[in-house]
Amino acid sequence: WNPNGRPIVFGVGTKGLTYVLNENEYTVTGYTGSSLNVSIPETYENKKVTKISANAFAGNTAIKRVSLPSSLKTIENNAFEGCTGLNTHILIPDGVMSI
Repeated sequence: WNPNGRPIVFGVGTKGLTYVLNENEYTVTGYTGSSLNVSIPETYENKKVTKISANAFAGNTAIKRVSLPSSLKTIENNAFEGCTGLNTHILIPDGVMSI
């Protein structure tokens, strides 16, 4: 988080994904980019991306496709709520233990 209490934006995976570091793993907290196809990376700075936070993409009607990494363990509530532009099924990796 930056000094203003907002997530730091990194250019890994699809540009515009926002992350927060929790212990030794990263959580995707949002998306501020303009790409219609979002790819969440397996790792950032040699740490696994394991979670998508609640409401991370909620209300984003522009995105058409989301690719999830095999490192993902958790997708929190309403992560993709209102993403009416998604025109393909999201393939949930086998390692996801909680949705």
